[in-house]
Amino acid sequence: MEIALISDYQIDEYKEFGYENRWSTANGIYKEILKRERVKNVIWYPFPIDAPNFPFIELKKDIENKKISPDVILYMSCGPREDSMFTKSNFQNTKLVVDLGDEPQTKGFNIQRSSNADVVLTPDRDCYNLYKSKGYSVIHTGHWADMNIFKHDPDAIIKYDVVSSMKGDRGKIPKYLSKKLKNQFLNKNELTGQENAKFFQSSKIIFQKSRFNEITRRIFEGMATKKLVITDQLSQSKGLDLFFEDGKEIILYDGSYDALRKIKYYLKNEEEREKIASLGYEKVKKFYTTKNIVNYIL
Repeated sequence: MEIALISDYQIDEYKEFGYENRWSTANGIYKEILKRERVKNVIWYPFPIDAPNFPFIELKKDIENKKISPDVILYMSCGPREDSMFTKSNFQNTKLVVDLGDEPQTKGFNIQRSSNADVVLTPDRDCYNLYKSKGYSVIHTGHWADMNIFKHDPDAIIKYDVVSSMKGDRGKIPKYLSKKLKNQFLNKNELTGQENAKFFQSSKIIFQKSRFNEITRRIFEGMATKKLVITDQLSQSKGLDLFFEDGKEIILYDGSYDALRKIKYYLKNEEEREKIASLGYEKVKKFYTTKNIVNYIL
């Protein structure tokens, strides 16, 4: 089996290394694909925003030069891109898979590219229902964790009570918690994957607040470090309960006061906190890792 992987990284890295030379979600998938004995050839193409159709042009050249004859193209979609060459007419004998990991916020960019794919992977239940209604072959994957990076470290020194690595404006709730919890609550962003994993490993609780009423990847990555994840109650249509059970594998809050109350409770009740963290960890380890997503692809 031969696979062409496409994601957002720099052309200079591609020319120098042939892959993205730092950890990313796509990097975790790439390394997992390389482990599969049935996969004999993988080429990873970059798709920066200012290079229209670049990976597809490169792939066509490589096919003509017999460098690869892809059985699968895995396009890890990355928002707005000129990707009109991602079609069955250009790659007739290839299984086209598109991963829409940033949905629902990027849904508007994904309608056309999804219509061209043989398999669509989305973390968002509303988007899944939309694509299903259009007759697309779609899988509601949720997110996944690269457990080579986000993993349990029993020797990690606990430095923090509650941590988060959220970017962007998350509204009033994080600000309220920061005011009330003071140095017990710490948010860091712009971390590398390894730095983020170590940050999570050194905490008791991982806090999340969605920006777009979305299931966030950090829920899965936080659980992969065997920590209690507390996140906001999403609308029922998002299907978070299809992945994790509130009070058993995850803790959901509804508003600022509820978040504060539950954080204080689980900081005081270590045994309950560790039990929920352990069950969340086991769920992610079994169902939501790079191994699972590669199984969908292959």
